[in-house]
Amino acid sequence: SPQEAVAWQEAVLEHLARRPISVEVPRMLPNRQGQVHCSVAVGGEQYLLRLLTWIAGELMAAVEEHPRVLLRQLGRVAAETTRAMEGLVQPAGVSAHHWLVTRSLEAIEDSFDAVKDPECRQAVVTIQRWFQDASKAFDRLPTATVHQDLNDFNVLVTVEASGEARIAGVLDFNDSVTTIRVAELAVAGAYAMLRKADPLSAFCEVVSGYREVIEMTEEELDVVFPLAAARLC
Repeated sequence: SPQEAVAWQEAVLEHLARRPISVEVPRMLPNRQGQVHCSVAVGGEQYLLRLLTWIAGELMAAVEEHPRVLLRQLGRVAAETTRAMEGLVQPAGVSAHHWLVTRSLEAIEDSFDAVKDPECRQAVVTIQRWFQDASKAFDRLPTATVHQDLNDFNVLVTVEASGEARIAGVLDFNDSVTTIRVAELAVAGAYAMLRKADPLSAFCEVVSGYREVIEMTEEELDVVFPLAAARLC
């Protein structure tokens, strides 16, 4: 239900407030009654109002260059976020959303008719096959609660005086979900490949950074690229 979804979002943010990571994440600010949200009426409609802290920085999507050090930091942040969310389990009443990594095949099939270019269609068919093979391991993969949407519009970057870009914060934990642990890395790595001359090298930098924090299983390493490719589809 919507109420359970809101309660879950707030539980995630409250948990992260107690488990800080190396970059900023939004924090809820209580009102004078100590509540982290309240109901307000606007134009005869009821809305939920919640105030979050501001995090300075530019969207990673707006930063033209993503050097290796930034991509590696993205992988570390993905792993740190997963570590920080240990102990959180998504309630049964919160429904799984359309963009769940493990449901990628459904999302692709929903839109496949819109792909008209023959070369693109063949690429999608190939990636669907990769995903089907990868999905055979899902039941054996470690699970965790993850952000699951570390795309380049949810990652904030600052440019230091030296000219070096650094990740400053992570936004939008509203899609956090308990699923396979490697989903976090698959999503972060997928979006890191966009607009790159050498997308595979960019992906490998993100994976390398993640592995500095979390030791991946062999099966996680086997499935992470097919899952990232499916996410981009």
